[in-house]
Amino acid sequence: MTQYASSLRQLLSPGVKTFAVDDEPPLFVRGHGAILEDEAGSNYIDMASGSSVMHLGYGNEAVVAAIRRQIETGLLHIGPHFHTPSQVEFLSEIKAILPPGLERLHPATNGTEAIEVAIKLCQYATGKRRFVSFQGSYHGRTAGSLAISAARGKAEVLGPFLPAVQVLPYPDGQESDCAATVQSVLDALGSSSYGLHELAGIFVEPIQGTGGMVVPPRGFLRVVADRARALGIPLVVDEIFTGFGRTGRMFAFEHEEGVKPDILVMAKSLAGGMPAGLVAASEALFSKLPVGAISSTFQLHPLSAAAGSAALKYTIEHDLAGRARTIATWFGDALNGYRNSSPVRAVRGIGAMFGLQIIDGNRNPDAVACKRIRRSCLRAGLITYECGYAGEVVGLMPPLVITRSEFDRGIKILNNALQEEINRQ
Repeated sequence: MTQYASSLRQLLSPGVKTFAVDDEPPLFVRGHGAILEDEAGSNYIDMASGSSVMHLGYGNEAVVAAIRRQIETGLLHIGPHFHTPSQVEFLSEIKAILPPGLERLHPATNGTEAIEVAIKLCQYATGKRRFVSFQGSYHGRTAGSLAISAARGKAEVLGPFLPAVQVLPYPDGQESDCAATVQSVLDALGSSSYGLHELAGIFVEPIQGTGGMVVPPRGFLRVVADRARALGIPLVVDEIFTGFGRTGRMFAFEHEEGVKPDILVMAKSLAGGMPAGLVAASEALFSKLPVGAISSTFQLHPLSAAAGSAALKYTIEHDLAGRARTIATWFGDALNGYRNSSPVRAVRGIGAMFGLQIIDGNRNPDAVACKRIRRSCLRAGLITYECGYAGEVVGLMPPLVITRSEFDRGIKILNNALQEEINRQ
């Protein structure tokens, strides 16, 4: 065990993910593009993008320069009562890319806090307390966001959770007519003792990232949106994982023509690597909030706002959504041969976010084998992402600036790790 790994063992709580894949994880000292370098000088291809944060990759010059300019003002923090020009500019730039009707923005420190804002906004706006979410959903780790998440993992023991949530099936795109199935479930909810009259909102991820790179069939999101509209309750679209070009569109909901969120939640890649979250909604919804009702000390930090402006401009000017569509073709060519080929049950994905579901000899989800594959990849220089309802999916979501040669090197490492697993069977 390296000196750093030993120190971390003594310093960190076991509740963190530092040692979830390997007992001696690398300690990174610099990064550029899709490459991270550890203290020993070894390079790693990052196909986890820092948990879907670093869509611009590492060391982006525009982002670094923007952060430096903000630092030079001396305004590193001013609290939630005041604002800086960098914050005003960022909010204006975000609003410009949103659909009409999402004219107000509420800042947050990160994704789970942004979800908490959305929960409270729904409750203030409707006067109701219950929600609908979907199987495999993941919305964060604070108490409220855990409550509306179906994928709680080890946190399941912390219940009972509030607010109360009705969890509905989330189609994986492999079922026939699954949009109609979801419609029937929503209809059935009306006659249950739960009662539609108690609902404050519906939370949905247009594509599930942490849930296992699950892409629902076309039409599913429209069914959910139409049902929410008919019930007169807000549709909350969680784009924390998928936003800002990752799926081949700026936002994943844009793949479904005519669908517009009542409340849109953004975070992760929002601020070019800095922590930030935002909630967008209409004037009518936000007018239900009492003045100062939802706030936090570090909401939309000035450095995050500066970095976010630079990141958004770079994303648009370099058409990173288009770049994600190109990367999707690379994934299609590289992974197609693994479909229904042991130890892979399914290859799922869109844009620059793909996943391989790992199974055992009985075709059951195999989180242990998935971890072995990911550990083998890590030791060979490829960083992957843990996802799937049971932790059985190898997630692949590189920065959108990854080069073809870097991508191919990463796939070669993955192929070797999968072959090692085949040889074990």
